[in-house]
Amino acid sequence: MHQSSSDTTHLQEKLIESLSTLSVQAFFTLGPQLTIEQPYSQECKIIFGQNPEGKTATNLLFDSPGQQSDFAMGLGLIFEGKTKPQVIFDLLPQEIEHNDRRLRCAYRMLSSDKLVMILTDVTRERRFQALSKRDVERRFVVLKVAAHRSYFAQFMQEAQNLFSWLTRFEQSEGTREDVAKLKIFLHTFKGNASFFDLIHTVDVAHQYEDHLEDVLILGEQTRHKQLGLALKRAYFEELGYVSTILGERWIKEAGAISIPSQDYKKLENYLRVNFPGDKKLGPFLQRYRATPLRNLFVQIPAYASQLGQRLGKKIHPMIIEGGETFVLPEVLYGLAESMVHLIRNSLDHGIENTLVREAKGKDPSGSLRLVLGKSQKGLQLVFSDDGSGIDSKQVLKWAYEKGLLSDKQNPTEQELMQLLFLPGFSTKNHVDDLSGRGIGLVAVKREVETLGGSIAIHSRLGRGTSFEIFVPHTRRPEA
Repeated sequence: MHQSSSDTTHLQEKLIESLSTLSVQAFFTLGPQLTIEQPYSQECKIIFGQNPEGKTATNLLFDSPGQQSDFAMGLGLIFEGKTKPQVIFDLLPQEIEHNDRRLRCAYRMLSSDKLVMILTDVTRERRFQALSKRDVERRFVVLKVAAHRSYFAQFMQEAQNLFSWLTRFEQSEGTREDVAKLKIFLHTFKGNASFFDLIHTVDVAHQYEDHLEDVLILGEQTRHKQLGLALKRAYFEELGYVSTILGERWIKEAGAISIPSQDYKKLENYLRVNFPGDKKLGPFLQRYRATPLRNLFVQIPAYASQLGQRLGKKIHPMIIEGGETFVLPEVLYGLAESMVHLIRNSLDHGIENTLVREAKGKDPSGSLRLVLGKSQKGLQLVFSDDGSGIDSKQVLKWAYEKGLLSDKQNPTEQELMQLLFLPGFSTKNHVDDLSGRGIGLVAVKREVETLGGSIAIHSRLGRGTSFEIFVPHTRRPEA
C-alpha cells in the first residue's frame, strides 16, 4: 500500500515537531508569507535571543535591505512554482553572520507551500580555521627568514633607517621633495617586506604609500604620526613572532659573519691546548655556538600536524612553551630527534579519533604540548597529550603474559610505567610503519640516559599522558 503525498508531508512534519525539542541545531519552518511557524527547535531561541514564532525570517536573519530583498525574492520564486527549489537553494546564502555567530544554512522543502531552514553554529570551527591559516602563514614567514638570513638582516637595518626618517617627519612636515623620497623609500621597504610574506606590514605600508600619493597630488595634510605608528606596530608585531620562533639571539646575529663549524671547533681546540689557563676565552667562544633550546624542536609541530592528518586524527597546532635557555646544540641533537617517537606514541596510541573524543565529552581535536624549562641542576622537558591515557591494569596484564614480571611481584605505578621502555614491549598486536616493534620509547630513554638524565611517565586514564625528562647540565655556555 503506497502512502499519498499528503501522508508523507504529515509524517515529515511530525518528525520535525518531535525533533524540535531535541535538536542541537536551529531549524524552523516558514511558508509563502516568510513568517516563522511551528514547529521550530528550541535552539532558535538561543541563536536569535527571542521566540522566533511569527517573526519575518528575512528581518530576523539579515540586517542589510539588499540581503533581505534577495532572500525574499528567491523564496518567492520557489513558492510560486517558477523554478526548482534546488536551483534557488544553491544561490541562497550558505553561511550568514548573526549576533557574532557564524551560521551554516541548509534548506529543505516539506511541501509546495512549506520550507524548513536549518542553521548550524560553526563559529568555533571558522575561528579555528582562521587561526590555523594564520599559523601556516607564519610558518612560511619563519622558513623564508631562516633561508635568507643575511637578506633579512639588511631588511631589518632598512626598517631602522626608515623609522628614524619617520621620526624626523613626525617633528616637521618636510618638503615635497622629502615626501617624494619617503614614498620611494617606503615602496622599497614594502617590496622587501612582501618578499618575507610580512602581510600586515605590507598592508600598512601600502596604505601609507597611497596617503603620500594623495599628499603629492591632492595636497592633503600629512598623517605621518598616525601612519608611522601603525607601520611600526605592524612590523614589530611580525618581527616578534619570528623572534619567538628563532630566538632573539638569532635576530641580533642575523647579519653575523659565519665560518664552517669544523674550523670553529679547531679554533676552540687550539685555545684549549695552547691557553689552558684561560677560563674566559673558551666559554666566550662556546657562547656563539649555543642556541636557544626551543630551536632544536622547531620542526616538531609540523611533524605532529602531518602525522595527525595521516592517521586521520584532528589535533590543535602543537604548543611549545619556554626553551629560551642557551645550550650547545650538538649535545642535545640526539634527544631532540628522538622526540618524534613520543609524537608517534601519542598520536598512534593516545589521541582518540574525533568520534570517540566527542562521545567522551572531550574537545574533538586533541592537544599536544612540550614545555621546556630549567633548574639549577639541569634541563626539564615535559611532553604531554590529552588522549586516552595508559591503562596500568592492562600494562600489568601484558607484563605478566610476556614474562616481564612474576605473579609475586606487585610493582608501583612508576615501576610499571618503566616497563614501557623495555625493548620489544608494545601494546600493539601488529606491526606497521609507525609502531608496534617496541623500540620507539627505548630510543628516547637511551638518549636520555646517554646524557645522564632520567625519564618518567605520568598518566591518567581517559585524561592523557605526560613524559617528564630531566637532563643534568653537562656544559653550560654563558648567554
